[in-house]
Amino acid sequence: MRQRLHITRHISTHTPHISRIPAFSLRAKLVLSYLGVALGAIIIMAIVVSYATQSYFVSSQQRELQVEAETFASELDQVYSKYGNAWNAALLQQIIRPAGPSLILIVDTHNAVQYPATVPDYLSQNNNAVLNQALTQALQGHETSGQLQLQSSDQDSDFSSFYIAVPL
Repeated sequence: MRQRLHITRHISTHTPHISRIPAFSLRAKLVLSYLGVALGAIIIMAIVVSYATQSYFVSSQQRELQVEAETFASELDQVYSKYGNAWNAALLQQIIRPAGPSLILIVDTHNAVQYPATVPDYLSQNNNAVLNQALTQALQGHETSGQLQLQSSDQDSDFSSFYIAVPL
């Protein structure tokens, strides 16, 4: 009788965990870490440069506004003195020609608006604390500046800008 040899193999369905990502050498890991640090530094520098540029333009605009306001105040002071230390509304309407989109407001010591002849509704209707404080400071002889936001009731005449209040 012949014997049969029966060999069976047991194949496990559980295969050992093999990583599909090849192992990096120490040199590759070092290069990748340097690249990560360099990329992070570039991103941080871009943010810092962007902020610095924005700050530069904002301060540049504020300085330009301050120079224009002081020059304009000096010219108005000469006109005021020339005409007997009295405001002449008709004369103010003739000599004041705002350059670009701007709001010029002249208030006397009694808090009466001398210019413009017709006050925009967002100045007459709103009791704007920032504007009132700036005018009060200017009437006391102090120069102030900052950000001003005024809104009208119809939303068509909103005004947002830097301001400077200069005493005459």
